[in-house]
Amino acid sequence: MTDLQKKLLELLCEIDEICQKHHINYALFAGTGLGAERHHGFIPWDDDADIIMTLENYEKFLKVAPKELKTGRALNCLELGPEGYFFTYARYVDLDTTAIQRHTAFGGCDPGIKIDIFC
Repeated sequence: MTDLQKKLLELLCEIDEICQKHHINYALFAGTGLGAERHHGFIPWDDDADIIMTLENYEKFLKVAPKELKTGRALNCLELGPEGYFFTYARYVDLDTTAIQRHTAFGGCDPGIKIDIFC
């Protein structure tokens, strides 16, 4: 497991903690789900993580997560900001890191390692 994947796992565990505390259902999504099933962890070359939840769970997560964020974390989404954020999904971001992806450099999101949260 790479250092990046270790950080992604740490962030996934934090999201899981919030979701369990507030009875929010979610699933690993896209390459994250494939890696969990096929590789029993991350796909060796994967450099991101994704989860997905129903609209009801997503709305509940957006409501409770800001109060549950650990120091050095942010939740970026259209509903909560930051200003200029334009993606249709949320991101749980580690503010103590820097990870700028080409397709997100101008997306108005905080530039840390992040978990994408789809609805």
